[in-house]
Amino acid sequence: HNKSETIRCLQFIFLGPKFEPWLEDDSSSKKQYSAMARALERCCREYGEDYDRNHRSHEPNDGFFSLVSNRIRFVDCLTMFCGDSANLPGARLGGRAKAEQKFFAPDQLHLNSQGYEVWKKVVENVILESGILLSQST
Repeated sequence: HNKSETIRCLQFIFLGPKFEPWLEDDSSSKKQYSAMARALERCCREYGEDYDRNHRSHEPNDGFFSLVSNRIRFVDCLTMFCGDSANLPGARLGGRAKAEQKFFAPDQLHLNSQGYEVWKKVVENVILESGILLSQST
């Protein structure tokens, strides 16, 4: 590749909200987090649809990651740190998923190094799936 080539560029990787250990006994807040995740994904999708319509470009969803346009990708993180409880009936909408402490700092809100390693792998996969070149030779 040379510098004059145009490279398709993903401008935003939106990591949605996640269940956190401090929410464990607060099903009302978990339901609000779930609603917020759906609303944010819908917002990203609507932006993407408008962008795609205006730029005549479209790519299909590819599983875990929602490609909402050529410029933005929403990553659903809601149950990403919940282990097996993420697969329980009602895990998302009913708030039955429980965040695993091993991914969080003692404040039960922020991720620790193990949690950030998970996010790092997710972001790397989004970049690879998007076809973004991490380095160029001239």
